[in-house]
Amino acid sequence: MRNWLLSLLINRRQVFFLVLFLSTLPILRWFALILLSLVTLRLGAKAGSQLVCAILIPIVLQLTYSKVGLLPILGQVANIGLLFGLSLLLSLTRSWLMLLQCLTVLGLLVVLGVHVLYPDIANFWQALLTPEFASLKSLPAFFKAAVSEQDMPALLAYVSRLATGLDVMVISAAALVNVIFGRYVQASLFNPGGLKKELYHIHLSPLYASALLLILILGLMTHISLLLDCVGVVLLPLMVAGLSLVHYLTAQTRHQSMWLVFCYCALLLLSSEVLVILIGVGFVDAWWNIRQRYVFKR
Repeated sequence: MRNWLLSLLINRRQVFFLVLFLSTLPILRWFALILLSLVTLRLGAKAGSQLVCAILIPIVLQLTYSKVGLLPILGQVANIGLLFGLSLLLSLTRSWLMLLQCLTVLGLLVVLGVHVLYPDIANFWQALLTPEFASLKSLPAFFKAAVSEQDMPALLAYVSRLATGLDVMVISAAALVNVIFGRYVQASLFNPGGLKKELYHIHLSPLYASALLLILILGLMTHISLLLDCVGVVLLPLMVAGLSLVHYLTAQTRHQSMWLVFCYCALLLLSSEVLVILIGVGFVDAWWNIRQRYVFKR
């Protein structure tokens, strides 16, 4: 496998047609994105832009000859462009902190632009999400216990005001995960173990973390539409910083895999509570720098 991947990095025509083929199959398109990130990280903008074109060809054909909605297509294009940009940025700066900062600024600008161009964007999301919320009525009573049917309209209105930021967060998180996988492959080929050291030491600066927390608090407390829609954008870097510290701390134990499984299961089952903890951990670490203050020895 290693020799094959190395040969792909040398033969650009071969990797172009491989990515083009993978992009035509939805179930394999994720591998095309990983190859895009890997090639951009290793070979730079020119080689990466060629693979962007290879991935976009099936998407353009899909938009031309099928009845797929424009919104999902735009989401795919945004994910591809963001993945290329993040991979290129990481290849130039070698800094995950810089990557998170640029991702946050870009996300906030997108939310601001959407609100300037479409002041009634919350109504758009409410109309789009209404059928989804209506389908919740068919769920078993166990799943509907947390929210009564009378509270559904208020919940729908509230989620609609957060939806743009949450959509930006999902696209950003997907691109970030793909960059991590691309960097993992690159590290496996040329610097084994290098990615682990990088991801274990994602540490936000105090000013950056404070700005994120301020936007988060203002959005949740004031309910101003623009600030409320920025909540999803600022959640991502705080959560990433918290997860980085969790991975670092569990690496100091003898049963890292067990602790990580426990943490991620808790995140899935108790998402809101664990999310608050991760945000708090990321913010405290930004000011306290736990990795430098405490030296752990296995």
